[in-house]
Amino acid sequence: MSDFNVVVRGGFDGADFGDGTGWAKVEGDVLRITGAKGRELTIPADRVGRIRFCHFPGTASTRASYETKIWPEGPGEPLLILAPPGRVGDYALAMREFAARVAARRGLHRVMRGPGIGTAIVNFMLSGCSIIAVAILLLVFAIYDRTWWVWLIAVAAVAVAGPLVAALLRNHWPRRVRSLDELARELPLTQR
Repeated sequence: MSDFNVVVRGGFDGADFGDGTGWAKVEGDVLRITGAKGRELTIPADRVGRIRFCHFPGTASTRASYETKIWPEGPGEPLLILAPPGRVGDYALAMREFAARVAARRGLHRVMRGPGIGTAIVNFMLSGCSIIAVAILLLVFAIYDRTWWVWLIAVAAVAVAGPLVAALLRNHWPRRVRSLDELARELPLTQR
């Protein structure tokens, strides 16, 4: 498998990687990241406490981004690996292979997908609270107006708001994968 460039943030077991950029490669059961100035970070699959993959879709003004977060077993800072813009396929192939190694050595329950809890809560605060506020406003308006059609709209808004907010939280909440095939959503072999 060919190596590819990555941006690295944080450390793994207290390792200082330096300037934050490097070349990554999966060799056997080890993810090896080599940085400038000869620094090397090796992450054995059997020392991974948890690994989570996430894909943030692009918009008209931003490009899609892909990230992998790896926590060591026991205490330690997680390592954040960001995919290179032009080599998403190589990145996805290597990360899928490393996820398979982690699952084989440590168990499938160590492999996760989706953004973090913080992202889920921020999305809820931005979108979910607005949805709930509109539903409550319609409900209050129905209480004071007392016409049947306003009550109908308010009840429909409340009925729609609950599942919508639940879906919003569920889609952004990190979760364990049931099979490695689920990683195709977070690690596509072609850039979306």
